[in-house]
Amino acid sequence: VSSDELDRFPNIELVAVFGVGLDGLDLEHLHSRKLLLANTPSVLDDSVAEHAMALMLAASRKIREADEFIRDGRWGKEIFPLAHGLRGKRCGIVGLGGIGHKIATLAKVFGLELAYHGRRRQENVAYKYFDKLIDLAKESDILVLALPGGEETQGIVNRAVLQALGAQGLLINIARGSVVDEEALVQTLQTGELGAAALDVYSNEPNISNELSLIPNVVLTPHIGCATYEARRAMSEFTMENLRAHFSGQPIPGLCQR
Repeated sequence: VSSDELDRFPNIELVAVFGVGLDGLDLEHLHSRKLLLANTPSVLDDSVAEHAMALMLAASRKIREADEFIRDGRWGKEIFPLAHGLRGKRCGIVGLGGIGHKIATLAKVFGLELAYHGRRRQENVAYKYFDKLIDLAKESDILVLALPGGEETQGIVNRAVLQALGAQGLLINIARGSVVDEEALVQTLQTGELGAAALDVYSNEPNISNELSLIPNVVLTPHIGCATYEARRAMSEFTMENLRAHFSGQPIPGLCQR
C-alpha cells in the first residue's frame, strides 16, 4: 500500500494489517499522518513454523523428487537416490522472533543442533548466538530465514553468506523474498556453491525468475506459510478485535509501537 493510495482516504484513523509483515507499507508516511497501525502477531506463528519444517523435510528427504519418481513410472526400473536426515544437523535461525522460536521448538524435536543470529543476543535463550550472519552460515548445515523484510534487511543474505553455507548447505526462506539476493542465490545453486534451497517467498511475487524455477535442487511454494484454515481464522478474529477495540475507544491488542 503506497503513500499515494493511503492519501486517497483522508479520514483513515487506523491501518489494520491482516498478517504480521509491515514491509508493504510506507511507515514514515503513516507516522507523518499520525495513523495508528495494528497487525496480527503470534496467531500465525505455528502455521509458518510448520511450513518451514515442511520445506526442510521436503528438500532434505527429496519428497518432490520421490513423488515425481513414482508418477513418471520409474519405480521398479531405477533406484531412487539416498537423501539426508535431520538429526544431528546444525540449524541456524536468522531472526528469533515469534516464528523463529516456534521453528526452534519444532527443530529440536527432530534432533537439530540450534544457533541463531539477530540484531542482539536474547536473554534466557540457550542456543548459541552469532553476531555476524556469515559466521552463523559457516557453522550451519541448514539456514532458516525468519526475519522481517524492509530496507534494513534488504539483500542481507548475499553471495558471501550463501557461499559460507556451502555446497552441502540448505537455505530455507519463509521470511520475505527481499532478504535474499536472488540473483546470487540462482548463481550459487547453479554452480554448486550452495547445495539446495526451499523457498516460500520471492523478490518479485508472484513472478519468480525462470532460472530459479528450472533448478532441480530447489523446492518452491507460493507464499503459503500461513495459508491454513486455522491461521486465517485466527488472523481474521484478531483483525476484527483490533478494529472493534479502536472504534470503541479500547486499547488495541495488536497495536504496533513505532
